[in-house]
Order: sequence, then C-alpha cells, then structure tokens
Amino acid sequence: MKFSRDERKARENKRKHGISFTLAQNALESGRAFYAGDQFEDDEWRMVMLAPVRGVLILFIVITLRDGVEDDDTNKEEIPHYWNADNSIIRIISARKADKDDQIRYLEHGI
Repeated sequence: MKFSRDERKARENKRKHGISFTLAQNALESGRAFYAGDQFEDDEWRMVMLAPVRGVLILFIVITLRDGVEDDDTNKEEIPHYWNADNSIIRIISARKADKDDQIRYLEHGI
C-alpha cells in the first residue's frame, strides 16, 4: 500500500482528534480494516474505514484513493472505477476514535 497525506491537515487532525495520520496508516495496514461506506464531499469520493490499532482502539478513518490520473470526462458523482487499493495511492483525509455505534458495527462485523 502507498499512502499520501497533507501535512497541514495531519497536524490539524492530531490537534483536533488526538489521532496522528501515522497511527491511522498503521491501523489500515493491519489487515483488519473494515470498509464502512462511501461519502461524496468536496467534489471527491471518500471511503470510510473502521480499523483497530494497538488491539484496543478502533479508528474511524476517511480516505480517498488516487490513481494519479484526472479524467474530466467522468461524472465525479459516480464511484470511481479505479478504487482498488492495490493500484492506488491511499490519501488519508481524517482519523478519529470511532464512536460507540461504529465500534459496535466493527465488532459485529467480526474481523
């Protein structure tokens, strides 16, 4: 997996939520992340992931996948066909501690 981040946004996220993007990346790389849905915000598709870290904390992580190619002829409101983490760069948008409902959803998923 390849990752990218906006360092200013990473600092802001750490200040606001107490979660570093490095910790979020570790959680995503754990192999135990759970895809929890899509969002369309700020003119791009985003994925919501729930992932454990350090065995006790479940994170709510928002990412977008970039393939490095802009295609202006596509409808940006359609989920991108290239959403494949194996071939894309994962850009972390935000990360926070999962709320109680998301923690339950993760635990019920049984990863």
